[in-house]
Amino acid sequence: MAGRAGWRRGRAGNAGHRRARTSAEAADQHPAQGQRSITAVPAALQPGSLSGRRTCRVAWPRQQVRAADPAPAVDAYRSAGNSGLGAVAVRQSAMIAAQHLQHALSELLGDARLTVTALPGTELKLWLIDDANMDRAFSPDETRRILEDPPYWCFCWASGLALARFLAENPHWVAGKRVLDFGAGSGVAGIAALRAGALEVVACDLDPLALAACRANAELNQVPLRYSTDFFAEADRFDLILVADVLYDRANLPLLDQFLSRGREALVADSRVRDFKHAAYQRLTMLHAHTLPDLAEPHEFRDVSLYHAAR
Repeated sequence: MAGRAGWRRGRAGNAGHRRARTSAEAADQHPAQGQRSITAVPAALQPGSLSGRRTCRVAWPRQQVRAADPAPAVDAYRSAGNSGLGAVAVRQSAMIAAQHLQHALSELLGDARLTVTALPGTELKLWLIDDANMDRAFSPDETRRILEDPPYWCFCWASGLALARFLAENPHWVAGKRVLDFGAGSGVAGIAALRAGALEVVACDLDPLALAACRANAELNQVPLRYSTDFFAEADRFDLILVADVLYDRANLPLLDQFLSRGREALVADSRVRDFKHAAYQRLTMLHAHTLPDLAEPHEFRDVSLYHAAR
């Protein structure tokens, strides 16, 4: 498998299907209140869900502390990180989280390195796979490992970047609100929501390495994310559900009904589905972004549709 095209195939092919695959079991265990279980979909309600990981790695624990007020919470976090012992503690925590991710990436691709990458058009930065690793050919063993255990968390996908920019430019969507970032991946949308004034953000992903990436990137950007591995275990208490790059597998379309079971509104950004038909969702606008590192995807995948739903 060669370079950037290989990564694209890994995302769109078998690994992409496995990442988005859902199971009836989660819906049966946690049916949405007032709704019937959708047995064709539920369970990996965290894209990034690879069932094998769940049995061999322990998910990061969910943080229990809630911010009482968005601005003081984020400001206090940043202040602690910029002074004295607080700065040392924040830096050490960030480095430990990044080292954990680097170890996981090295097991997958021995010479691959994570690097701090500034996101264009934002004030954010993320730990992403080094662009220098994108152009070489992968060995058969590396190809197999990528397809079996794809590290989606080390990319900033186009829809996530577009959604982060949108929230920075339109903070009223999240200011003072409780937000859940569904299938959080790198955590870019949730981190952007906190920067835009969200009261609380829960990064939700079934993949423990994705939540580790969220933790490392939250530390990097000095914001206090919370974490969850089970969408259905969350109460119906959120003002907004954020979703980015989930609908590239059309088998995931029934998830659209589930988002409003946990939040009053949903914002869905997707670069693969141009105009899906759903009574609750309306397309707000078209955004533009590309995946980082750049996978040289077709230009049509740099156009990101943003949809909104409210109950």
